[in-house]
Amino acid sequence: MSDPVDDGILVDRTSEVGSAALAAALKATDVAAIGQALRHDYVVVPQLRGAGGELQVRVFESEHPEGATPYELCLFSSTAALAAYLGDNEDREFALQRGSSLVPFLEQYRAVIERVVFDPAGPHPMMAIADDVLASLRPRPGDDDVAWVASTPGGGLEEAALPLDPRNSTVVGLDIALSREWFVIELEDAAARDEQVSLLVRQQLSALAPSPVLRAELERWLRESCARAASASGRFLAYLLQRNETAALAINVAMYWHSLGPAIGDVSHLDRMAERLRSTLGAGVLVGAETLAGPFIRHSRVGAGAAELGATETPLLHVDYWLQFPDLRGLCLLSFSSPHVGIEPQLLLLMDNIVLTGAWVLETDQPDQPR
Repeated sequence: MSDPVDDGILVDRTSEVGSAALAAALKATDVAAIGQALRHDYVVVPQLRGAGGELQVRVFESEHPEGATPYELCLFSSTAALAAYLGDNEDREFALQRGSSLVPFLEQYRAVIERVVFDPAGPHPMMAIADDVLASLRPRPGDDDVAWVASTPGGGLEEAALPLDPRNSTVVGLDIALSREWFVIELEDAAARDEQVSLLVRQQLSALAPSPVLRAELERWLRESCARAASASGRFLAYLLQRNETAALAINVAMYWHSLGPAIGDVSHLDRMAERLRSTLGAGVLVGAETLAGPFIRHSRVGAGAAELGATETPLLHVDYWLQFPDLRGLCLLSFSSPHVGIEPQLLLLMDNIVLTGAWVLETDQPDQPR
């Protein structure tokens, strides 16, 4: 069934992205709360690729063949619930969609979809006929997106609670949950970052024979990289460097902070950036996504390594995420890179999950204070 979307994400068996509000409503068997979560929040929608490579909403053959219609639409409160249902199925792509965005799809395929099943493999499965789900997805007079979001416990971009009026708040940061395997270098304090660079070099060279020249060159390059990033409004650099006897994994990410002030006219800062990237896209891929805490775009492409490292012949995967401030006054850039271009789908999954579990840090201004 064709309901194309721009791009999908591969589901990992351990990932946990989705709607906490929908999960809570399913656990409580609260029909009204399920409808409210679907109207206001995001739901995990399985995807399939068509013959031309386009992504489509995926439906499943009905497990209740007594019905006149042969298919069920399965929706999930989290990627973990989707992974439990898919098992070892190789088709593991999904999209995060606003529940209300499914209305046209359900209306178009109403003749062949009888039921909508939520989290069919648990932990709290529920089933409803398509007409009832359609009715719950249509706007209600008392619906208030902002008030609902503000009353929902936050924990990431997919479910972050924003203030009642973003105009009376200032965005001061974006918290990114990196595992302890990542080494983070804070850029805003020059003395502290030099100490962190020295520590990183000591850790990475500890298993090698002493080499003062190598250590000095590596420290010099890292310090210069950090200074360049800091001068370009960088907040931090982080490195994931893992190796064993047979393989190694290397990824790095930098955060850049761009406070731009109010957008000019009706075009947002993010839309202008998307237009700029499209004009120079080349072989890269540009994908847009909406989350409850705002939109972002992902720009991925393969380029060459750093000339100063003699790595111009080494392919390097670059993935930039541009996130719009909730107060609409700037953009945050999370820029990832890795030499492991052969495992790009797996790396994109890791990077997507890092970005989707980020949380904005806000400071609330006085309501009457002029901006």
